[in-house]
Amino acid sequence: LQAGKRQPDGQRGLILDAARKVFQAEGLDGASLRAIAAVADYTPAALYFHFESKEAIYAEVLRVSLANLGQAVSLAILR
Repeated sequence: LQAGKRQPDGQRGLILDAARKVFQAEGLDGASLRAIAAVADYTPAALYFHFESKEAIYAEVLRVSLANLGQAVSLAILR
């Protein structure tokens, strides 16, 4: 992926997808910004443009996951 072709929301989403994979495989303590950056095809320093820390990335992954779960439950209840 070429950096010039990514949109801001796409960059953040790509980082979150990469982080989700790394956190799933390594856990919060085992995960590193370097590993997340490698999966996302970024440098670790570039992650700081979008997030202030590994914990901030984890919090956002968790927030998005819980929001998606809440939406799925709400849709299931409506059926």
